[in-house]
Amino acid sequence: MEARQLSKIVSIGLTMSIVLLMGAGFAKAAGSPLADELFDQTPIGGSHERDSQVNLVQSQWYEWQKTHPVEGAEAFITHVYRNSAMIPGTGVIWRALQTYLALRISAAFVRWSFVDGRANRSSDNFMNAYVGSYHERWWDTLFRYHKYDQPLTVLTTNWDIWIERALRPVPRPRRRRPGFHYGQGPERLAAAPRFPSRWYIGTDFGKDTTIHGHVTLLKLHGSLSWAVRGGLLEKYGDLRPAFRGDAAIIPPIEQKEFANWLSPIWKQAEQSLEQADRLLVVGYSFPDYDHEIRRLLKRGINDRRIDVHIFDPSADLVAKRIGSFLPQTSLIEHGAIPYACDDLRNVIGRQERC
Repeated sequence: MEARQLSKIVSIGLTMSIVLLMGAGFAKAAGSPLADELFDQTPIGGSHERDSQVNLVQSQWYEWQKTHPVEGAEAFITHVYRNSAMIPGTGVIWRALQTYLALRISAAFVRWSFVDGRANRSSDNFMNAYVGSYHERWWDTLFRYHKYDQPLTVLTTNWDIWIERALRPVPRPRRRRPGFHYGQGPERLAAAPRFPSRWYIGTDFGKDTTIHGHVTLLKLHGSLSWAVRGGLLEKYGDLRPAFRGDAAIIPPIEQKEFANWLSPIWKQAEQSLEQADRLLVVGYSFPDYDHEIRRLLKRGINDRRIDVHIFDPSADLVAKRIGSFLPQTSLIEHGAIPYACDDLRNVIGRQERC
């Protein structure tokens, strides 16, 4: 083996840059709904206005299904979006649908209490570390073998806050949690709620909180904890934008139209892919309508021959889809989480047992 090749292998082994692409299948493992389950349950609005919006959306969904019995949630959402742009007066339905979607995904994080007819919510924040046993096992395995000083970027199409909860807002060495940031290093959130933690001893309710950590988290379709105000992106430690009705999210529609506030996030995602030595695709199926994600990977990976590891119950199908636009990559199929724990430790490069 040439010395130059050996040097490259040693370098990669020491500073291997990993990118995780995490989709709805990953969130499903923690209890969030998939796209085709969005209208299966009625979310709690917690106010008369939000409950009215929920009822409006569900009535529209039931009516639409009568004439489109074989089409799913994404088709309905696209239908409402297109009509809201063309038919006067239908914008109300689109706004209600955006609120509905935010409430539906938020439901996994909220605890409701009702006192004297008034609804109060709690725990809808990422200071709460609960993520469910499947996610715990995944992250425990990953950070048992991945060193903090090795580059790690997480790309996600999900709006939820499962990943923030797992990574933690600041490093937690005892739990092997590295902390995260949203791409710009330490960042002061617009506000965060009080939560039973030493973090908040001596602080005021709603006081600004700074996040910092080793992992770059890039949310490609926005977040339930983000809002755009005055043209600027504001980030919170809880889901208040979802309940306020102005969450900065991109719904699952065909031919998505991205806002300007998303451009820096996608640019940084492309740069992380350009530098990646290995890509792990976890619970993302590359649906036919999501052309932008495919273009992102094509631009970032380009013609490089990198390993792409697929963690999914239908890994063979996902591999075929990736191979159709990245034929030069080496595609390695794995099972779904958490059962692929042993595979994950080998992907990271260690030969110990989980």
